[in-house]
Amino acid sequence: MPIQDNRLIQFYPPDGIGLGEDDLLLRRLDCIDRLGTLFTLRLDLYSTRNLETDGSTSLTDLMGTAVKVRVNLEDATGGENGVRWFHGIIAEFAQVHSDTSNYFQYEAVVVPEVWLLTQNRDCRIFQAPPNSALDIVTTVLGEHSIPLINSVDASRHRDRKYCVQYRESDFDFISRLLEDEGLYYYFEHLEAGCSMVLCDGPEDHDAYPGYDTVLDGGRPTDDIPGKTVTARSVRHRYHASRYIVTDYDYLAQSNRNPSAVSASQTATYDVVEYPGNFHRPSDQTAQVTDYADLRRKSVETRTQVVAGTSSSTGLVT
Repeated sequence: MPIQDNRLIQFYPPDGIGLGEDDLLLRRLDCIDRLGTLFTLRLDLYSTRNLETDGSTSLTDLMGTAVKVRVNLEDATGGENGVRWFHGIIAEFAQVHSDTSNYFQYEAVVVPEVWLLTQNRDCRIFQAPPNSALDIVTTVLGEHSIPLINSVDASRHRDRKYCVQYRESDFDFISRLLEDEGLYYYFEHLEAGCSMVLCDGPEDHDAYPGYDTVLDGGRPTDDIPGKTVTARSVRHRYHASRYIVTDYDYLAQSNRNPSAVSASQTATYDVVEYPGNFHRPSDQTAQVTDYADLRRKSVETRTQVVAGTSSSTGLVT
């Protein structure tokens, strides 16, 4: 029976490069995962094998290979059959030191497959037929066979008749488009693999199975074992009151046609964006207003931040 079978957290090495299931054992896992960013897993591993010298597996063979981590949830419920998964590819791998004569220490950095899109640079044009930012993002991700779940209502996003990617990576390009449209993403990990999920707001999120309810403060209970957030804090920040988008309309030169969306009861300070990059703002009032509303929401996201601590293994972003 593999040594890892009785462990809370298990590491599964890449297939086809000469590593057995117990050749690399996980000592520590650090995960940084935020909405709208690429997650990073930092793994401390150890082995009886010296991968630098044994000749059967080279450290360079590990670069870009797919790995996964299994986390057994505290009460064996929730998640996917009581298990939480992490999938990614190895971006960095290092042999660091040997703490005893029997074990060799390794460090690995694991990232999502879409991280590979940060490694290129390109110049190209997307034009007729009209493409929305969502269409362009889906096209670019499809070129790299990135598994994608799209939860966004495409009808809420304007077409772009002419869109340029200029001397930027594919990832920077799609990130710019998503941010401009007020869209973001997170990663869904299942046993079968990892998918990138596009979202337009909290309503596009599904509760993680078994963790739709957690306790706020206090000790774990028999009804919700371990599913508790402790040391919770709420931080408020001052923000601008209004966001105004305006542009020049060559057919209505005397009308700058501003669109203002209040972000608080007292309008004291304005954020003005000019030009707003609208071809005919007087005929695009709804789109200009929607765009200003998106920018206002981006300011408001930083006005209240809630932080907390938990020992639960099933809380996800």
